[in-house]
Amino acid sequence: MSSSPVETVMPDCPVDPECIGVFWDVVDFPFPKGLSPDMIYDKTKLFLESLGCCGELSIIAYANEGQFDDKLVGVYEDAKIIIVPRLADKLSRYRSTCVDIAMWEVDTCNYDFHAKNLMVLSKEIEKDSFLFKFLDSMACPCHHVFLTLDHDPPPSRVRRLERISFSLPLEPVDQSGNLLGSSRETMPDCLIAPDSPVESSSYEPCAAHVFWDGVDFPLPYNDPHYAYMVSHSSLNEFGAPGELSLAAYVDHADFCGETETDGITVIPCQGDEEARSHGMLMDIVLWAMENPATYFEPITLMVISKNIKQGTCFLNALEALGNRHYNVLLGLPSPQDVSSPMAIKSLNCGSDIFIFWDVLGCPTDFSTVDQVLRTKSYRGNVIVRPYVDAEYRDDSFDTTPNRFRFKSSIRVVSEEDDKYEKVTRMLLDIIF
Repeated sequence: MSSSPVETVMPDCPVDPECIGVFWDVVDFPFPKGLSPDMIYDKTKLFLESLGCCGELSIIAYANEGQFDDKLVGVYEDAKIIIVPRLADKLSRYRSTCVDIAMWEVDTCNYDFHAKNLMVLSKEIEKDSFLFKFLDSMACPCHHVFLTLDHDPPPSRVRRLERISFSLPLEPVDQSGNLLGSSRETMPDCLIAPDSPVESSSYEPCAAHVFWDGVDFPLPYNDPHYAYMVSHSSLNEFGAPGELSLAAYVDHADFCGETETDGITVIPCQGDEEARSHGMLMDIVLWAMENPATYFEPITLMVISKNIKQGTCFLNALEALGNRHYNVLLGLPSPQDVSSPMAIKSLNCGSDIFIFWDVLGCPTDFSTVDQVLRTKSYRGNVIVRPYVDAEYRDDSFDTTPNRFRFKSSIRVVSEEDDKYEKVTRMLLDIIF
């Protein structure tokens, strides 16, 4: 086993890079069975993204002597998971963990990180213990400190010390029953749907639905739940958060397992590409009929397929839904990094948005307007036409949202304080 602390690597983050240090007692919280080291790393990254933490991830895992052989330790190190000995005495474990965390914090000072985040997975973080007091002090240099506590943290004005319940997404089991595998090659050849992908105390209507062509774009690691997590992370990053459901279309020959679980439906397909595309399109239309969208309650629809081409019935149908208050998004997963959020293109942002604004009659915070437009997936340029009274002299407007363009103010001269003059001018400009 290696006894070196976490190796800190300079992240490749262009803007505001963050780093995350995970210190994991695998005796208290064993690695999930059936996952390769690469998948453990990727799913831990997704779990942290669900907590709002993105950035360069380092994992140091504490294991009993002999729990992993030297070959397996090397496989984990290749996956950026460092295995170190877990000492027998509790006080010694406290000291060892604190030293490793302190060394990690010092190492990260060599780089210009925007924020540091820390997660400690252990059942020994007892109240008033030496370890807890040390981790409480780490809330000062770290933006977030996530702990598996059996008690609530002390009250604080800045809630940087947070209690979490840790569990990785449900995993597929290797056909051979082995944990090993240095990479994605150890994953099963057929798809296995999870039994319970999403824990939910009460049902909430889904804010988004994803239709994923798993033949054109194979599901990450052949895992429908992993595809669900990647879709959820991608939509959050795009600015469309909320509950979602997933329909995954896979080759009939590659499928084994359940076809439907909470939030995920796996649909085995037979026939050629045209038949698969037609079946998906019919499912989308039927789904839209069962889930009508309105201006005040839009619904997000994301489609992942290579069949969305100009002039096809598929694209025409999606554009028609976009005109009926559906936020239609096209997803493009990355073949190089299946764990990263996918690129997303919106079909609802092809034209500019015009705002006719009565400056004095309706004072407006355009940062709020920007948020509302993004919620409805309007991401084009916004052109604002201000209307003011003749005597109005302040032409300086808040241009904080970068995509907002303010036209020159139109000064309306009204006779005998006619309050409808300005409204009449605005209506004429809107119509003509």
